[in-house]
Amino acid sequence: MSPVVWLLGLSGTGKTTLALRLLESARAKGLRADLIDGDLVRDFFADRADYSRENRISNIQRIVFAALLLSRNDVLTIVSNISPYEETRRFARRKLPRYCEIYLKASLEDCARRDPKGLYRRAREGQNPGMIGVDAPFEEPRSPDLAVDTGRLSEDDSFAEILRFLGEKGLL
Repeated sequence: MSPVVWLLGLSGTGKTTLALRLLESARAKGLRADLIDGDLVRDFFADRADYSRENRISNIQRIVFAALLLSRNDVLTIVSNISPYEETRRFARRKLPRYCEIYLKASLEDCARRDPKGLYRRAREGQNPGMIGVDAPFEEPRSPDLAVDTGRLSEDDSFAEILRFLGEKGLL
């Protein structure tokens, strides 16, 4: 069974960017690897995925199931998802034997300044209700395997910290 490396944090912390770099690095080492990005899963299930707490939880449970299948088939699985609730992170840890939780941390101000998708701007304008971290809660992880302060570190330094950690743990 291969590891599942789960990158989580607010929108704008660098989850997708770092996940794509991690995927590229793993493949360059000859590993079978794939990425499950929360935005792509949500788009795939768009007809059933609103932004209620219940549907956010269901969406993450679908991601956990897909990650389990990939992991069982010896595919290093990288997940990029906000994962705002402690209960869903505990669920993932219970269901995924080689789960590795990496919390990408940045202040709301840093995330809003980056705002790669315009989500924070739309939330301020009232066009994006239920935005995690703005008017919907983000429960900070209690015990991630690694926390990376992407608000303080550059993208390259954040990536290097993740690679170092995964290497030390024998996960990559």
